[in-house]
Amino acid sequence: MKKIILFLCVAISLTLSLIVIDSAKSLSFYSHVEKDSQKINFYFDTVPKKHDKEAWSYFTYLSKKYNVEITKVTYVNDYKILLNTTDNQLKKEADKNKNLNIFDSGLDIKVFSLNKSNLSIEGIYYLKGNEKDVQQVITLINQDVGLTDVMNASFLDVLSLDLFSISLTVFLILLLFAVLLHDLLNQKEQLKILYDLGYRKAQIIKFVIQNLSKYIWVYALATIILTLLVYIIIYKDAYIHIALLIIILIETLLLVLLYSFITIIVQLFVMRYAKNGRSYSKYMLIAMYMVISVIAIVLVTISTTQIISNDKDYQKQKISIKHWNFTKDHYGTIVHHVGQLKSDDIDKAVNIKMKSYFLSDENNGFIVDMENFINDGHYLYEYNEEKNADIEPDGKTVIIDENYLRKHPKKTIQGDNVIEHLKKDSKIQNILVPVKFKQYKKDIIENFKENFTFHKNIGHKRKDIDPSLDINIIWVKNDVDYFTYNAEIGGTKNTILAPIAIVETGNIDPLNYQHYFSTAYYFKSHLDDPYETIHEGLKKHKLDGVIQSAYAVYDTKVDIVKELKAEIYKYTGLALLTSITFIITTLTFIQIYFKSYQFQIFLKRSLGYSYWSIHKWMLLFLVMLHVLMGSLLLTSHNIIAISVFASITLIEALSVAFTFIKLNRENVNLVLKGKKDD
Repeated sequence: MKKIILFLCVAISLTLSLIVIDSAKSLSFYSHVEKDSQKINFYFDTVPKKHDKEAWSYFTYLSKKYNVEITKVTYVNDYKILLNTTDNQLKKEADKNKNLNIFDSGLDIKVFSLNKSNLSIEGIYYLKGNEKDVQQVITLINQDVGLTDVMNASFLDVLSLDLFSISLTVFLILLLFAVLLHDLLNQKEQLKILYDLGYRKAQIIKFVIQNLSKYIWVYALATIILTLLVYIIIYKDAYIHIALLIIILIETLLLVLLYSFITIIVQLFVMRYAKNGRSYSKYMLIAMYMVISVIAIVLVTISTTQIISNDKDYQKQKISIKHWNFTKDHYGTIVHHVGQLKSDDIDKAVNIKMKSYFLSDENNGFIVDMENFINDGHYLYEYNEEKNADIEPDGKTVIIDENYLRKHPKKTIQGDNVIEHLKKDSKIQNILVPVKFKQYKKDIIENFKENFTFHKNIGHKRKDIDPSLDINIIWVKNDVDYFTYNAEIGGTKNTILAPIAIVETGNIDPLNYQHYFSTAYYFKSHLDDPYETIHEGLKKHKLDGVIQSAYAVYDTKVDIVKELKAEIYKYTGLALLTSITFIITTLTFIQIYFKSYQFQIFLKRSLGYSYWSIHKWMLLFLVMLHVLMGSLLLTSHNIIAISVFASITLIEALSVAFTFIKLNRENVNLVLKGKKDD
């Protein structure tokens, strides 16, 4: 029993330590930069203000005058962050290469002075200081420079928690309490003797703890070694000392919890001894382990299902990655909120600038919008379908532009380049339609005219179809396909086969363009800092504050593959842990059963009853557990599910058979010696 307690303690400490470490890493940037600060989003107003031309200098002036540290945060991508700050403490924490090293080693953070930046002034700022002074600085910024949105900087926004791991840990803690209670109940006769000999409650507790002392030392050492090993494998960084501190704190907390539980149980025992009360019902422990066994089955199923789901996605993405090499040196833009959500005027101004940039010579990127093929179990075009998704603008339709067609040339059914057939007219929308849909030509024209009218007048919401608009259909071959540039759209090859394609030529309402630059605009760059490829063009159109950074398209799939691989490892470990827990629980349940009914079992064996007749209800329960597990796992017909079920069933069958033989033999000896459990 004590070995089971040892195993559960190590398992709990391992999972809990990794949960806390992961949470601490997710909070490390918050604790260094955001904690005790007021988060604001700054952007320029449409009306010029007193200090908007020398904003950096004015911010520095306000920082010194009001003793408020001002830090601008620029996210270059998910892993690279630039800090421009007046906070001397942050500058001191950075090394000579301006790197700020924090517990989350996956982040590359650079620290610079606030007034030494070529980046856009617009963006996210953190103001740290006296609350009254901070509010005064915000007031002056709104008055003399631009506009600010005060934002919530709660740690809950950045806290990363794995609910399944937490649920598993809670289950293991409850199981630990159950096993510890079982162990203490097994010792109740010894503890009763100590009580009768005049031992005080504290001395009885000390006796229980001394019996566990050897296992406590093994637990402490095993947990440290195992958790640090897992930490090194997962994180591969130099913050082992912080991980070690967290492990020791978790161990201490668990030991305090165990001590408290033992104290409470011993107190209950002493109260019963004083009243000469009856022993605890044997049915309580049996029922408790039966419930725990069912919960363990559910957890095994959940973790196995997660392995299957992640493995399917991983295998698809692994095959897909070789088709994804085309996206190397391609980048997507990230649009920053500069008041668009609060002000229609700012929103319109930003969209007008984006349309202007799209139509300019500075536009070296391209649009490819595959939104209708997003899949959350069902494709978006399935939700949008009215009559026939194949020929509807919100159905199986993609949006591209002329630059995309230059990178990915398409041919008409006559073999011409489709670009030669594009009509550049403010009243005409060009669409590429697979020739198999020619029978629906009239419906296609009507559907796309209605859609063109809507997007042409999106700000006015015109309801009738504009008769002055026209649709230019360019018929293409049925095997035409479009590369998506989206790691999660287009299957293994990330291509959409034979959709209708709208060719964006810049003749729709400006309010459409922020959507493109947020999710569907890409460009190619060979620079170390790809953003510099588009920076000057954006700056010319006053968009560098709105589009402040870019992300690597290739990395989006690589990150998905890495994440899926990590999830597979995690849930494999959890499946193994829950499987072992299930087997241990059922074997412990069998031991309790034999101890609780040892005299009845002995008597029936002596009278010639068969094994089935003696142990019928208990064997039926074990079979039902495996039927439940089989019904939950085997319906998927997946080799992983079959392997997990077969492995657990085989190990369980062998363990149960061995335990039955062993306990039957021991049971006879105990009864003949006159020992009988209450």
